[in-house]
This record gives sequence, C-alpha cells and structure tokens, in this order.
Amino acid sequence: MLLRRGVDGRRWIKIMKADGMRRNFRRVSLQLQDSKCHTVEEEMKICASYEKGDDRRFYDAILKQVYPSLHRNEPNNICDYIFKVEWATGEITKLDIERICLLTPGGVEDHPGIKFLGITSQGITDTCAENQHH
Repeated sequence: MLLRRGVDGRRWIKIMKADGMRRNFRRVSLQLQDSKCHTVEEEMKICASYEKGDDRRFYDAILKQVYPSLHRNEPNNICDYIFKVEWATGEITKLDIERICLLTPGGVEDHPGIKFLGITSQGITDTCAENQHH
C-alpha cells in the first residue's frame, strides 16, 4: 500500500497491519457433501484439510484422481470415495470426503473480512485527513 497523504506513523502502522492481514484470508469454501461427490473433476482446485499429528489446517490443493465407490445407505447416503490430492509442496495424499471442500466462485476480495479491512483502512485514512484539516 502506498503511503497516504496525512497519515501519521501510528495510523500508517495500523494500515500496514490491515494490509498484511489480507494475506491471511482465502476464498470461502464449503465442505463437499456426500450427495455431491460426483460433481468434482480431476485437476480441479479445491481446499482440503492437511493433518499432521493433532494439527489440522486447510490449504488449497489440486484434485489429481477420484476413486469412486458405492455409497453406504446406513443411516444416510454416506460416500466412501477416496480423493487423491496434490498440495502446493508437491506432496500427494489420499483423503476421504470429510476433508474435501469446494472453493466458491469469486475471489478472496469477496470475503467479508477483506471488505471489513477495506472499510477499516479507509476509516483510518479519512480520520487522519480530517485531523490534518483541524
């Protein structure tokens, strides 16, 4: 972000922190439901949970292969598909449906948190400009 006219040092730091926080947001994703397992395609960009010990985090990945299977009907229509995904590191993992999420259309700019940060940053700048005129 460019230094805005009328922004003092403290407020500039707040704006920089807000801009830095933008990198922590990702596109909204929804968990893949059992009834929708047939809608995914190989080479599709997805979000999936990566587990290491007790730590679970969500990252973007590429769906490399789908291993279909029949659904179990007890108590509900339960999907037993296995999904082979490739992480950005190149590591490949096989996951079950509960760890797969579909990215929603649109970009990270549509995330409510990003919109809030934009409003906050603008408010800080506007306040600085008003204070400079008084």
